[in-house]
Amino acid sequence: MKSLEYSQIARRKIQALRARLTMEYGVTVSSRIVKQIIDTIRGLEIFEEKGIAISSMYGIECDYRYFYVAHNYVF
Repeated sequence: MKSLEYSQIARRKIQALRARLTMEYGVTVSSRIVKQIIDTIRGLEIFEEKGIAISSMYGIECDYRYFYVAHNYVF
């Protein structure tokens, strides 16, 4: 199975999202939402073509994929 590695920027953004959600909605909601996002992204370890290719959506060459996760967009 392939392994997923987060960049430093992605880690900081996840931490910032968790902090903001915790401040606005509490620890329980924050943990649930961040877990849902991370679990969706982790699906790439099993199926690396999961999601929609940004290149097919906008006609630009890149390796990014698009996920819709409960009102959160993940690239």
